[in-house]
Amino acid sequence: MVLKENSANSKIKNFLGLFSIARVRNMGVLFALIVLAAFFSFFSHGRFFTISNFLTVSRQVSLVIIVGIGAELVMITGNIDLAVGSYLALSGVLVAAMLRYGISWYLALIIIIIFMGSIGTLIGIAVAKQKLNSLIVTLAMLSIASGAALAYTGGIPIFIKNQTFISIGNGYFGPIPIPVVIAFFLLIIGQFVLQKTKFGRYVYAVGGNMKAAIASGINADRIVIYTFAITGMLCGISGSILAGRLFSGNPTVGQDFNLDVIASIVIGGTSLLGGIGNMWGLLIGAFLVGIIGNGLTILGVSTFYQIIVKGLIIYIAIFIDKQTREARL
Repeated sequence: MVLKENSANSKIKNFLGLFSIARVRNMGVLFALIVLAAFFSFFSHGRFFTISNFLTVSRQVSLVIIVGIGAELVMITGNIDLAVGSYLALSGVLVAAMLRYGISWYLALIIIIIFMGSIGTLIGIAVAKQKLNSLIVTLAMLSIASGAALAYTGGIPIFIKNQTFISIGNGYFGPIPIPVVIAFFLLIIGQFVLQKTKFGRYVYAVGGNMKAAIASGINADRIVIYTFAITGMLCGISGSILAGRLFSGNPTVGQDFNLDVIASIVIGGTSLLGGIGNMWGLLIGAFLVGIIGNGLTILGVSTFYQIIVKGLIIYIAIFIDKQTREARL
């Protein structure tokens, strides 16, 4: 057993040695972030570079960061979750329904987190135990969750009157929006888990080389299931915050959310093939995507063209990831 543990540690160290490249990429993305901020500030005639607008961007990207923490864990294991946008819609609708029926806001929040974590667990079992492709499974769940939200509401939002719950999405902790505080707190926990815990090291090991991880005594199936379950729980949190922000559970929200999450993760240096990634890269990537969307909106660019830009960004990030991996071989 000791030999297996030593073997696992040596393999994990090899995987961790790849992060120097990821750090360089993060610095490049950070530089791009600064350049874009300067660009939008200049051409918006000062409307972009304000404290109010920065808080607006931070509030917007906070939901991407919260969900991205779980989605990044999934991607580091070499899988992907395309259903996170529909999870937001479903969790928002269900928590609004519970509040309408008189359930206290904190109990409704606990229930939705557990429920969405259960859905994530089922997805993880399908991927880990049944060996189904995560892209196909989560694509199917995207349709199921979206359809369930629309079927329950008939396409009509469920309005929320509970002011305490609404304040979670719209309130402030001092000068900082509450969703931003929650996102940063969860991000720190996520980074700690990845870098300082056995679970985090095993996530990297499974994504870097699953066969080697299994041979080293790591329960790869359990790790994969946990990552999907965590993603579901975080979607429950994010969906509830969004419902509070919108004063309603809207079954049509989150349609482009998958794109923002995937773009933020990939731009932040996480490899689609697994084994590489960190939470600080997610933070930088999320702000880059958020600033692009916010800056283009201020400049009057149509949202249709913004979607095209995000797609191009993902393509460029994937291309860079491919070239980086080939350079290491």
